[in-house]
Amino acid sequence: MSSAAEIVEMFEEDRSALKRLVKLIVTEPELRLIIVEAALREITTKQDLEKHHTMTKKEIEKYYQAYKQ
Repeated sequence: MSSAAEIVEMFEEDRSALKRLVKLIVTEPELRLIIVEAALREITTKQDLEKHHTMTKKEIEKYYQAYKQ
């Protein structure tokens, strides 16, 4: 088993150590920023939804016009 796998296994067994590690990470501004930026990349924005809505509307209109003819 690799060292990384062993470390993960140890944290799975010792939840209080895992919590202490998380507290250490989130108290470091630089690390906290990295986590927040990573999470933000996964979030759908209102602008994303509006763009998708507009594109879908155009597609529906295109198919409607083709069907109408």
